[in-house]
Amino acid sequence: MASKRAARRKSCDGKIRYATGAEATAEACRLRRRSHWPMQAYRCQFCHGYHVGHMPRKNIKTMQAAMCGAA
Repeated sequence: MASKRAARRKSCDGKIRYATGAEATAEACRLRRRSHWPMQAYRCQFCHGYHVGHMPRKNIKTMQAAMCGAA
């Protein structure tokens, strides 16, 4: 099992920290439009700020199913 320090490094190091969820969500939307990769904002359990990352596969499938069902 990884130490808390290693988990924090993996979670926060090299990532941009946003002060609010709104800022992170706006950046995730901008990146999603630019790269066409599903991105999402999330609250970091270590620094208590917000980061932007790729959406987990299970969330992508749920999102796609909802979009297909709405069409």
